[in-house]
Amino acid sequence: MWQVVPALALGLLAVGVGALIPWWSSGRRLVPVTLAVICVLGGAEAATTAWRVRQIETGWGSDTSGVRGALIARASVRLEADLAAAVATARGLADLALAESGLDRLAGGSTLREAVEGAGFERGVVLFAAGEPWVWAGRHRIAATPDGPELSARITPFYVVLEARRQRGDRTAVGQVTLAADSAVPQRAGILADRFAAATGVALQFFPPGRGPQNADVFDYCIPGCRDSTVVPDTLFGVRMAPPGQGTHKLTVEAAGRGRVALAALVGFLLLLVGSWPVARGVAATGLLGWLVLSPSGERLWPGGPFSSATYFTDVMGPFSASAGALAVTGAFVAMLAVALFGRPGRARAARALPAATLVVLVVWLLPALAHGITAPLAGPSIGLWYTWTAPCRLRMIRVVRTEKN
Repeated sequence: MWQVVPALALGLLAVGVGALIPWWSSGRRLVPVTLAVICVLGGAEAATTAWRVRQIETGWGSDTSGVRGALIARASVRLEADLAAAVATARGLADLALAESGLDRLAGGSTLREAVEGAGFERGVVLFAAGEPWVWAGRHRIAATPDGPELSARITPFYVVLEARRQRGDRTAVGQVTLAADSAVPQRAGILADRFAAATGVALQFFPPGRGPQNADVFDYCIPGCRDSTVVPDTLFGVRMAPPGQGTHKLTVEAAGRGRVALAALVGFLLLLVGSWPVARGVAATGLLGWLVLSPSGERLWPGGPFSSATYFTDVMGPFSASAGALAVTGAFVAMLAVALFGRPGRARAARALPAATLVVLVVWLLPALAHGITAPLAGPSIGLWYTWTAPCRLRMIRVVRTEKN
């Protein structure tokens, strides 16, 4: 119910139920205690999300107060740290390239390639010899040049790139970090603005020094600091933080909370399936089927994953075949039901012959019809996507083999 309508009372109710589960069980077994912990954690997350949503609705505020003000304040701290880290990264790459300038091209290129690989900001480095590129590594959104200041920001209609330079003799090293890119630019996982927006929900806009809007939410980024009175500060760029709207932020908070609550519910259902008595297993399997198939919980657990209708959809079985994940869960449930009904020894063959034959005919008829629901992406299916397509068919063949054996 909370997955559809978040409510603080429902979250607190889940916490209370989870706290009482160990007392309802006959012994201090591991499963009831673990299930109680999961219920308490899931309920606490539901209550916290409902409270945050209520705060957004009633106390959004302005740039300096309320939820919006707190969002901007937290983002400011994160932005200052990220920009300082970007400057340190660019300078570190330039220093490393200059230190390796005495090596041959192969050894120097290997060292620089190791420096730009891995997680972190999108970055690149070039070592020039007599004004010509000698060794380079990483990604360069804008072509590096040997001439320029020690630290600068190059801003074009498509990119904002931070550059740091070091020079020794005829060798010049340039380290680059991509701060921002236009929305049409692909392969942007390491871009600072995108990482910042994913972590804080606040978008960034960069401007050349002194050319941004004269608003209170636009500030200059200076080296060593705009308020340093001991030296004349060097203004690299202006940056504006654009927090999300009230409705957008509310939906983001709800989606994140629902995803975590859905994960706790999934773990609870699976725990009941593997560690409970037969009746509770049947109830848990039925609840898991309805929860994943008849509610948006599956899509919230794996956005764009197996429960998405983008790569598989057919209305042959209604909501039970609306996605590859729904079809797989339905197939697993029916396979378990078939084993429970037809797999027990001592039952009369006549009593189970007709249901078994009906099940075999239905499965054989359904398989070709279900195959029409596959929608391959333009880039071709991945191995994981291919498995999500074929797994439901495998489950249905398991049912056929099991039924024919009986």
